[in-house]
Amino acid sequence: MFATLLPRLQSWALTALAVVAVLVGAYAYGGYRARKSQELKDENERLRKDLAVERGNVAARDIAVESMNARRDAEVEISHMAPGEAQRQLREEWARD
Repeated sequence: MFATLLPRLQSWALTALAVVAVLVGAYAYGGYRARKSQELKDENERLRKDLAVERGNVAARDIAVESMNARRDAEVEISHMAPGEAQRQLREEWARD
């Protein structure tokens, strides 16, 4: 009786072991793919942030250039005025927006 039962138990045990091995392998592969996917998402987010910072730097630089040009234009305009004309013009025309 045990002689016929032992081969059956062996085949069931091997089948169960194969199923468990496949499940563990699928679980491990899924974890690997999830980590890779998260790494790609993190990399994309880092690149987006870097791009936003770069765009912000470009915008800040453009504003600084515009400010410097406006200052230079004002200095040139004042240097061509008669003495005291700039103070008079400010008193008469300047208003806070």
